[in-house]
Amino acid sequence: GLNVGMSTTAHEFQHMIHYNYHPGGQETFFNEAWSLIAEVVNGYNLYNQSGYNSTTNRYLFNWSSDNNDVLRDYSRAARFSLYLYEQFGAEILKRFVQSKLTSVNALDFDVLPALNTDRRFADILVDWWIANYLNDKSINPRWGYNYPNLARVNASTISTPNYNGSDFIYKLGAQYVTFNNGKNLSIIFNSNATNSIKVK
Repeated sequence: GLNVGMSTTAHEFQHMIHYNYHPGGQETFFNEAWSLIAEVVNGYNLYNQSGYNSTTNRYLFNWSSDNNDVLRDYSRAARFSLYLYEQFGAEILKRFVQSKLTSVNALDFDVLPALNTDRRFADILVDWWIANYLNDKSINPRWGYNYPNLARVNASTISTPNYNGSDFIYKLGAQYVTFNNGKNLSIIFNSNATNSIKVK
């Protein structure tokens, strides 16, 4: 239909604009994320979120070559760019594309300082993970969305307070865990002597 055609046009035009500023290439995650949010900026729907909502523990910048698996990557990129757009407005999108830097370096050393914020990629990432589950700006403006009917990401539910298990988290990925029984629960995480795990 016309909506799909016009949404796709907005998506592809962003790639053309991006190529104008970065003919040598931009990290696929960011280039696709900007094309996905171009659809929203132009009045079309956000890319289907079911792929990310069910698989949050995935390397943030992963971009699969598998045609079925890549749909999760599009889903994740769309949600991340929506968060940035809602937090900083269209200016972050424009400045990022026009930056001579790429990827996280563009955000941390060019775009975010120009937007007069002390937040950097690492701060934004944690706030984004919280917003994806909590989605309540009344608690903190950084922890929610304005986009209507955005589904909460899925969490693993633990039904017993006496649980002992192991799991892993991909780099720049997130795991969500909820308990549905017990009071005054405590939890201990063993990160195998690494300091790269954050618990909120």
